[in-house]
Amino acid sequence: MAIAGTKDTAVVARFSANARAGGDYPIEFTSLLNNSLVSAIEVC
Repeated sequence: MAIAGTKDTAVVARFSANARAGGDYPIEFTSLLNNSLVSAIEVC
């Protein structure tokens, strides 16, 4: 909630990264708060 400011508020963040040699992007999650939710990840 520190970033969103309030409960049930979306947070959009942009990151730049190069794909690994196999063409994949590893995504790792670390739990900071209970019941956190990721609804979508867009790779462009």
